Amino acid sequence: IYRNIYDDFKGNHIWKEKTNVEFLEKIRAIKNVNGKYHPTRAGLLFFGFDYKILNVYPNYFLDYREKIGADIRYSDRINSGTDDWSGNIFDFYNRVVAKLLLDLPVPFMLDKDNIHRKMETDIHVAVREALVNCLANADYTLPRGLVIIKKIDEITFENPGLLKVGIEQALKGGISDP
Repeated sequence: IYRNIYDDFKGNHIWKEKTNVEFLEKIRAIKNVNGKYHPTRAGLLFFGFDYKILNVYPNYFLDYREKIGADIRYSDRINSGTDDWSGNIFDFYNRVVAKLLLDLPVPFMLDKDNIHRKMETDIHVAVREALVNCLANADYTLPRGLVIIKKIDEITFENPGLLKVGIEQALKGGISDP
């Protein structure tokens, strides 16, 4: 699935003709050690199975909760420890991004061509970016794991780690140091 998305997005990139093994090596998801291919840490997190990820990152945990109502703990939940799906970052992103974007309003707007309806807003883009940043900048060696909570009127993204640039600079923007 990732390879198809990559090929569609990159068009005629020079890696399009590579075998899957060559492609995974190029994106640094696997490496050749003494003639055998092994996943890199990034490859394991992104494409591995939860039970294998836990061997390297014992505190690894991805958690999405939808809380639509005051009297319930959650109305929907996806987490990496349920053993009914891979539990990796790539699959988590694909499952969660759809749920996060589902209820966002889409006012009537036309694309640049003034013919086709634009089906996403800056909010859609910002929510996707927040999810990517939350996943990419988490410190998976720390306890607690990553938690995303969607309520009727807010979405909270929490990940383990430190904010190296400080709150003031983070709010000001312009400098990224995950």
